[in-house]
Amino acid sequence: MQVLKLTGGGFDAEGNPIPSVEQYVDHAKCRDEANSGGNQINLVDGSAHVFESLIQLPKGTAPVEVGKSVRVMEGNVVRVKSSVKRFQKDQLHARLWV
Repeated sequence: MQVLKLTGGGFDAEGNPIPSVEQYVDHAKCRDEANSGGNQINLVDGSAHVFESLIQLPKGTAPVEVGKSVRVMEGNVVRVKSSVKRFQKDQLHARLWV
């Protein structure tokens, strides 16, 4: 799984703005499961949401903020690309819903 990060940016020595660059950075190995059954999750605000995919992550994976853009790659093919709806650490693994 890769997470979209902003790198660079700021101002040069003359005060001119330097644009930041968006790029996907490797975050963790994962396994994705499409939500073919139309299952829902409860979001932080208490609302229900039908998620696109569940991404299974190994124990100890750093949390990913809600709203961040992520993608799951298989070689050079993008399997899943969406924004994080919920992240949850469990005892033996972590899960992320998009």
